[in-house]
Amino acid sequence: MGYAVVDTATIEGVEAQLVHVEVHIASGGLPQIKIVGLGDTAVLESKERVVAVLKAAHIKIPATRITVNLAPAMAKKHGSGFDLAIALGIACASGQINPRVLADRLFVGELSLSGEVCAVQGQIAAGLLAAKLDKTIVGKGVRAICSLTHGKALEIETFSQLRKSEFFTQKNEPFQSLNAEGENHYVRQSSNYTQDFADIVGHETAIRALQIAACGRHNILLLGPPGAGKTMLVSRLPSIMPSLSENEMLETALIYAASMQNEKNYSIGSVPFRAPHHSSSISGLIGGGNPIGPGEVSFAHNGVLFLDEMAQFAPSALQSIRTPLQDGKVTLVRSQTRVEFLSRFLLVGASNPCPCGFFGSNDVACTCSPAVLKAYHNRIGGPLLDRFDMICWIDRVNPGVFLNKNCAHISSREISKGISHAQGFRHAHGLKVGSLLEKDVLASDDMLTASARKILLQEAMKENLSSRAMVKVLRVARTCADLGQSYEIDEPHICEALFYRNDWKVLHV
Repeated sequence: MGYAVVDTATIEGVEAQLVHVEVHIASGGLPQIKIVGLGDTAVLESKERVVAVLKAAHIKIPATRITVNLAPAMAKKHGSGFDLAIALGIACASGQINPRVLADRLFVGELSLSGEVCAVQGQIAAGLLAAKLDKTIVGKGVRAICSLTHGKALEIETFSQLRKSEFFTQKNEPFQSLNAEGENHYVRQSSNYTQDFADIVGHETAIRALQIAACGRHNILLLGPPGAGKTMLVSRLPSIMPSLSENEMLETALIYAASMQNEKNYSIGSVPFRAPHHSSSISGLIGGGNPIGPGEVSFAHNGVLFLDEMAQFAPSALQSIRTPLQDGKVTLVRSQTRVEFLSRFLLVGASNPCPCGFFGSNDVACTCSPAVLKAYHNRIGGPLLDRFDMICWIDRVNPGVFLNKNCAHISSREISKGISHAQGFRHAHGLKVGSLLEKDVLASDDMLTASARKILLQEAMKENLSSRAMVKVLRVARTCADLGQSYEIDEPHICEALFYRNDWKVLHV
């Protein structure tokens, strides 16, 4: 009879939960391996992979009853990341591994029939858990995440590496050590966005609006007729987004690591840019499934969520993002599970102003009736529209300007330089990002000048602005001041912020 315990982890939401793989080898009974502890199909099938790999590595499997318990037994486990721990547990319980090499280590990895150790879903979360528990994470591709988790890792490629190492040698025998345990700094990936604002002719007002939105994290809606360039402009927004901090990199990487499919399309350090199709469902936007996984609002965390053809989304799907947009997180509750995903993102919408696309245009007459217009605008809904800090009207570029070879261009690098200077100015004066500042700070006497206060009050009385709308104007004005290297919010900043509220009138029939 033998007994061994090997530590591994399972993923719940974006967090890793510690799992003890307990292996008991009975002194008798029919030869079989029984896995208990609420594992899903992938977990239960692991015994087939484990048996094949152990036999290929010439490790003896006792011809008796072997019970593998995944503790705690009441927590559901899913995925194929238990293979490596189960294989080592069987080898240890049968006396072929010295238990000391399993202590203070956390094993994650799927085993292929050829003996290769494969990376699994949620390894970054497992690495973070190992660092918190002061354990060394062992698996494939784990050393690359050490600079994110500030932990230790032991990299292995194949199970045969373990067979020839300290794991399977007896006491006092020399062994071939694996890679040294320690930190391996992850190199921040360069941005994979190649589109540049220098490609765009005209649209100076819209480019300025996107610069303000990126600098202050202000939600923005672009309106205009078909072919005006709304999608083209927003597709270049990632090229000017501020870089992620180390903490933001970790938060974002954890979310993508929770979904292997999305993880393949994400480079650690790059700013997320998500553009779901307008046919997306509620669960596709906010998350769900079995097991519960993140949705588009979480994949856009610390980045951009772009809703192109916004009025074409199902109204129920659009309204579902209001709470994540305001709270910065999504809480999904099922019968026995409660999972929370972060969802702080910059919301960018683009839409035609009406079904025919020409309402408000000076070039082509709109053919939509008032009833059709009202129904179209109601698809977005007032409550969600109220979450936008800025609305920018975009008209088609004049053909003469478009074909003018000498037309001035502004590059993403120049725009980013202005944003970087604004970030430095904020840091020097101890200010937060514009969208996070509260009314008491924005409207203080030392920040808001008397002339700017007067203009804001006049406009608020004239347009019947709500308190929320006034705060949004002040926040946008604060970002304009940051870009202008001014601590005070003055007349030009308030006027520019108010300018981006005038286009709200287009949505009122």
